Amino acid sequence: MIGRFHEVSVHTPDLLASLEFYERLGFTQVTAGEAFPYPYAAVADGRLAIGLHGRELAQSPLLAFVLPGLLGRLESFERRGIEMLDRRLGSDVFNEASLEAGGQLLRLLEARTHSPASLGPGEFHHQQ
Repeated sequence: MIGRFHEVSVHTPDLLASLEFYERLGFTQVTAGEAFPYPYAAVADGRLAIGLHGRELAQSPLLAFVLPGLLGRLESFERRGIEMLDRRLGSDVFNEASLEAGGQLLRLLEARTHSPASLGPGEFHHQQ
């Protein structure tokens, strides 16, 4: 299994403007961790999370999945002929790797980079 779906990651040069845009659509901001060395925020609507990345990504949008124990599981992918395009692994970094499937880049993360949404599926945040 590739992991649990985490977010659709998009590059956004203006993080505050993007947050305001998605909030007008009914998304709410969720608590983001400090996994990335650049500006990052996330919004969610109870079903979908969108990661707003203040740095250019290899592809945007980019699908991100959480795969605990990533370091130890990459060998299993490679034994099955799945090539990792990029990897950042170690005890002093946030472990991540990427691969391509059908022209779509997929990002594998060791852990979540933001909290889950406080809204449940189908619930909407109403702007005043």
